[in-house]
Amino acid sequence: FEVLSAGSADEALAILEHTPVAVVVSDQRMPNVTGVALFGVLRQKYPHVQRILLTGYAEPKAMVDAINVGQVFYYVSKPWDCPYLEQVLLKAVEIHGVSLAAAERAKWLAKENLELKAALAQACTIRE
Repeated sequence: FEVLSAGSADEALAILEHTPVAVVVSDQRMPNVTGVALFGVLRQKYPHVQRILLTGYAEPKAMVDAINVGQVFYYVSKPWDCPYLEQVLLKAVEIHGVSLAAAERAKWLAKENLELKAALAQACTIRE
């Protein structure tokens, strides 16, 4: 993995402005903002980036928010097991690729649908 690190949510967002990233791993408890809040922003601005939340606290509200607000890919408790975390990261990178491919396919299908509608409209006009 190529690892980029940020000392704050703002710093992480600044990195994402100019660097493509497949996965963001964040602690839930950070200065000034939670990991879930960061993920809420990521979800809107970078929907294909996979989000992994780390926490040492089993807070039910944080878990619910992680799912509903941040739509996390995975929730990992501290202390984590390195081989396990590596497998989660590999899967997140894979899902990122699948997400990008699906988005490209959807764009292509939308373009094809517009072309088909235009051809159909032209064919109907010719008949009249």
